[in-house]
Amino acid sequence: MSIITKLTLQTQVGSKTLFLGIVLAFLGNLTGFSQTNSKEVVHSVYVTSNTGLRSNEDNKQILDQIVKSSQAGESNSLVMVGNIVPQSGFPDKDNGRSQVETDLKKNLLDKIKDFNGKIIYTPGYNEWQEDAPDNIDDLESFLQDTLESDFWPNDGCPIESESLSNDVQLIMIDSQWYIENWDDHPYINNKCEIKTRLQFLDEFNDELEDSQRKTVLVAVHHPAMTQTKIGFLENDNREKSLEISKLEKTLNELVYEKFEIKSTDKNVIKLNEIYTKLLRREINAEGLLYFYPKIKNNEMNFDELEEHIKNSREFIITEKMPKSETAFNYLPSGKKI
Repeated sequence: MSIITKLTLQTQVGSKTLFLGIVLAFLGNLTGFSQTNSKEVVHSVYVTSNTGLRSNEDNKQILDQIVKSSQAGESNSLVMVGNIVPQSGFPDKDNGRSQVETDLKKNLLDKIKDFNGKIIYTPGYNEWQEDAPDNIDDLESFLQDTLESDFWPNDGCPIESESLSNDVQLIMIDSQWYIENWDDHPYINNKCEIKTRLQFLDEFNDELEDSQRKTVLVAVHHPAMTQTKIGFLENDNREKSLEISKLEKTLNELVYEKFEIKSTDKNVIKLNEIYTKLLRREINAEGLLYFYPKIKNNEMNFDELEEHIKNSREFIITEKMPKSETAFNYLPSGKKI
C-alpha cells in the first residue's frame, strides 16, 4: 500500500476540518477527497510520513508518484507529517549528523526538489529522540537551507497556522511536544510563546474560530483518536490530565460537528455494526473520515467494505485472538482500518 493521501480541495468548500496524520496518510493510492460537487480545484494537498522508517526504494516510488502528480496541478502543497529522520533522531554534529544529512538529501530532498508547490515538514516522534528541541532547530535549518521549504511548528513549539489559499487553512500541531515528559526537557518552551498545554488548547480553539469559513486541515503526526499508546489523546502510558480530556472532547466534537456527521446517521450505524462484527470495536475517527464519504457518495458499498476489512491485518490478527480481545490495542496505527 502506497503511503500517500491526496486531498483535492474545491471551490465553495465551506467550513470543514480534516485531520492529517499517520492513519490518514495510510489511506491508499493518491485518493481524491473532493469536498463539493464543484469542478474547480483551488488546491491539492499531498500527505505522507515516515520516510525515515521506509526503505529508500519504497520512498523513491512514493515520492516520484507525488512529484509526477503535482506537475498536473497549479496549486499544490506537500505535507510530510513527521518521522523524516531515522528512529535515533537527528544526531549532534559530533555523533553522525553529517551522514544523516547526506542520507536526507539523497533519499528525500533530491527526490522532492521538483515538486510543483509548497513543501512543509512537521515534526514527529523520531525528531524528538536526540537532544530535542535544540536539534529540531538544527534539522529545520538544514532542511530549509538545502531545499526551499518550511518546517512548522518551528523551534520545538506546539502549533502553527498558515493559509494555503484563500479557502484553505493548514494548522500544524507538534503532538510529540504535547505528550513528551517535560521533565526531560527543562528548556522545552524557552523559544515559545505558549508555555503550557492549556495555552496550546486555547490557541488551537482560537485558530479554528478564526478559520470558520475555510476548509481547515490539521496536520498532526500522531492519530488524534486511538486506543493505543501511539495516540496523543489516549496514551495508556501517561496519566490523563484535564488538558488531554479537554482536547479529546474538542476533537471528538470536531469530527462529528465540523464534518456534519451525526451518530444517528444510518450509514454511521451500519459502519459501527460492521466494525463491531468483524473487528470487535466501533469505528474510530480515522476510519469514519475515510469510509463514510465513500459509502455516502456510492464509491463503495457495505459488501465491499466488509471484504476490505477482511483483507486487513487487523482483522486477521483479531480472528486469532480470544473473543474478549481486539487487535486494535496492539497494532501500530498504520496497520489499522
